[in-house]
Amino acid sequence: MVWTQTGSYVAVKGFNITSSDPNTRIGIEWLGGHGLIQGNKVHDIQCSGCVGNGGAGINVDNGSAYTTADSNIVYNIDIRGKGGAASLYVHGIYVHTYYNVISNNLVYNCAGWGVEQGHQVSNSTIVNNTIFECGGGVMLGTGGSSGTSNNNVINNNILVYNGPGYSGH
Repeated sequence: MVWTQTGSYVAVKGFNITSSDPNTRIGIEWLGGHGLIQGNKVHDIQCSGCVGNGGAGINVDNGSAYTTADSNIVYNIDIRGKGGAASLYVHGIYVHTYYNVISNNLVYNCAGWGVEQGHQVSNSTIVNNTIFECGGGVMLGTGGSSGTSNNNVINNNILVYNGPGYSGH
């Protein structure tokens, strides 16, 4: 990870996050609750060693409920792997916890989904994002588990020129 945030009630605003290390998997790893990730530029995360382990420009991870990712620019996330099996789980913004807001972000040139929410996540809001040239646009799911994803709001997003992911996934 380039930036790992573990504290709660923290705002990270206006940073330029990138890595020249081809093995970097995540730009911002967010582990604290009630956070704000705003106005950052997260780009050129190569993730060449992911081999199915996943990665993201911004990863709103377990334990980070009530976090907002707003007005960020996320691009060139594992772009060389786009369309390949090893990059299936490398997303622009990846959310796997509850009660989050993903809004007003510009996400493009990502190998996986522009915004992916998985692992039985519920009560999230995904609005006013522009996503293009990614492996897919917006995806909600349960990450292969038997649970559900409920009470999510997805409105007013612009999704254009996104693919179906690897092998239609």
